[in-house]
Formats: sequence, structure tokens, C-alpha cells
Amino acid sequence: MPDSVVPTKTRKKPDEYFTQSEIDSLMEHLDNLMVPTLCKAFLRDRDKLLISLLWNTGLRISDALNIKLDNIDLKNESLTFQIRKRSKVIDRSISLDRALLYEIIKYRDTWRISSLLFDMSRDNFDKRLKGYCEGIGIKPKSAQKLRKGMAMRLHGKVPKEIIAYRLGRSGIQTGDEAYTKITPEIEKRFLKEVK
Repeated sequence: MPDSVVPTKTRKKPDEYFTQSEIDSLMEHLDNLMVPTLCKAFLRDRDKLLISLLWNTGLRISDALNIKLDNIDLKNESLTFQIRKRSKVIDRSISLDRALLYEIIKYRDTWRISSLLFDMSRDNFDKRLKGYCEGIGIKPKSAQKLRKGMAMRLHGKVPKEIIAYRLGRSGIQTGDEAYTKITPEIEKRFLKEVK
């Protein structure tokens, strides 16, 4: 390479994620959305709950779409579900705050949900979410950006081990040893402080 040619660094694209103000605008948009039919009212309520669940829990969209009512423990305010990592299935449990539990119960009772909480595909949800983003005038984002937004919202407010636990990551800048000491009860105690 000639001396006059200096290689340029590849600029990393800035991380995109939902912010609290975008979530607030999104929820307000959904609340004010005109729903002329019962079917559209159901879709609005379903999408709003799924957005709230992803924003508050940091679940992967694929894990959220597999949640059944049986996975929710109202008494212990927690959600237990399975994730697939490589060739094994791992049981995970995370805490749920009371406001989210209330929304789940309201959705279940209003729409008589008996098993699967969200009966839709990932692509369908991403398409709908991008449409809602356009409706409030922000750049369309995918469901993955809700997960990233949850992590960024907690960053600096709770120990990184809590964020790693919430995201289901054992090696996110923490030791596996520290990760295994976190329980849903410990997680809940830290998360109660954050709103």
C-alpha cells in the first residue's frame, strides 16, 4: 500500500434501541388508536401487551411468543419459560412487576386467553411494530431493539449481573459464578428500585 493511502477505520453504526420516551409515545399511540372492530381492538391490546412485556423483561421475541398462561406465576410474580441454547433446553425464571401482571390478567380476562399468550409470528410482530413506529414518527425498529432498550434503561441503575440475568446471559462481562448467584427474588429486589 502506498504511503499516501491511509486506511480508514470502519465506522461502527451507532447502536439503536428504544428509549423510554419512545415507549411512552408508542403506548400513547396505541391507547389512542381508533379500533372500529373487535378484531382490531384485540390486535391492539395484544401488541401493546407484547411491547410492554418485551420492554419490561428483555425477553427475546421468540421466547415471548412461546409463553403460555401456565408459565406465569401470579403468586410469586414471576415468569418461567424455556430457552434453547445450542442443543439443550434451559428453564429460566424472571420476576414480573405488578403493573405488568395486571396487564396480563386484564388481557387474559378481556380476550378469554386460555393457553398461548401471543399467537403470532415474529415477522408479523416486527411488521406491526415498525408500522407503529412510523405512526409516531420514529425510525422503524425491530422487537430486538426493545430488549436492547431494556438493558440500556437498567444500565448504571442496577448491577450488571442483574442485567445479565434478566437477558439470560451468563457471560456478559460477568463471571458465570456471579450469574449463578442471582435468583428471581434478588432480581426483583433490584428492579423494584428502577422505573
